[in-house]
Amino acid sequence: MTDALLELGASSVLGIEPKTNKLGPNIVWYSQSFQEFANDLAQGLVCLPKMALVSWPLWNPLPGLVTLLEQVETVLYLGKNTDGTVCGPEDFWLHMLEREVLEHVPDRRNVLTVYGPVTGKPPREPEIQEERAALDSHRWWETEVASYSPKG
Repeated sequence: MTDALLELGASSVLGIEPKTNKLGPNIVWYSQSFQEFANDLAQGLVCLPKMALVSWPLWNPLPGLVTLLEQVETVLYLGKNTDGTVCGPEDFWLHMLEREVLEHVPDRRNVLTVYGPVTGKPPREPEIQEERAALDSHRWWETEVASYSPKG
């Protein structure tokens, strides 16, 4: 994924992956947990980019992830919470409800959603199927195949 981001025009990419040995030009890998990265960030030891790509996050708790995302302007989510698949812990999805959905492109294999900055308003109601399915995993949710763009 880091290589793809560079090919799409990113000048550099920061990867946070606890178990990695990947190397590449303009890619900085941080081989620790989200919590350890958040601790280093709080101490000024590392810098945080303006945009975060969260790709297929684990369903179980990911300490430090929301702490990092609270400081990022834009979040790109890639994963899937429908058709029997689950991505992202509850605190991640509750945080996403504090952001505006800028673009949403569902697919049967992956869902791509772009979230804008934290609005500073009370959390909104889930407005896309991915969010509804993530926060109500006790029922079967099917993939919506229509794209969503709140600005038309």
